[in-house]
Amino acid sequence: MTIQPKSKNAVAWTGECPITYVDLDTPREPRFDWQKPQYQCIVLIDKEDKATLKAVGYAIQGAKDKLTDTDPAEPFTPLLKDGDERTDKNGDPVEAFKGKWYFTAKNSEKPNVYKLTDKGAEPAGDKEVTNWDKGQAAVYFIAYDFEGRKGISARLLGFCKTGTTRERKAPMPASKMFG
Repeated sequence: MTIQPKSKNAVAWTGECPITYVDLDTPREPRFDWQKPQYQCIVLIDKEDKATLKAVGYAIQGAKDKLTDTDPAEPFTPLLKDGDERTDKNGDPVEAFKGKWYFTAKNSEKPNVYKLTDKGAEPAGDKEVTNWDKGQAAVYFIAYDFEGRKGISARLLGFCKTGTTRERKAPMPASKMFG
């Protein structure tokens, strides 16, 4: 099944970006009873990737333009978060997020997940797209004004894996591991 957005003006294809906190095979269980399970990931965009930032900016503006029954003076909560400000549980900066903008993209429907091969894009199997893989994400942005909160949410339509950002290291021999 292919997920179709309601407006092409609010869709952005990213350039090659890493993703993390990946739940694209099995939806993450909701925190509250009224929520649906969600497929999700965090998309990181290099601050130097002007083309992707421009595409995301246009799509966010397209989503805002569709929300007409709202107070124009009240600002939207920003969707993009600054990775330079992200810290771990101990308050230390998260190195992998430095120099990047990021946002969480979710969907209650399973997104289209592909991998790039020598033959072109092919459907990816379970566990073939994992944390710190890189590729292109298709994201549909939706504006909301709900119970005093005004913002943008990102719905993940699909992801095509082009590679990984993880370092490939040779396995450690047992003699070194166990003395």
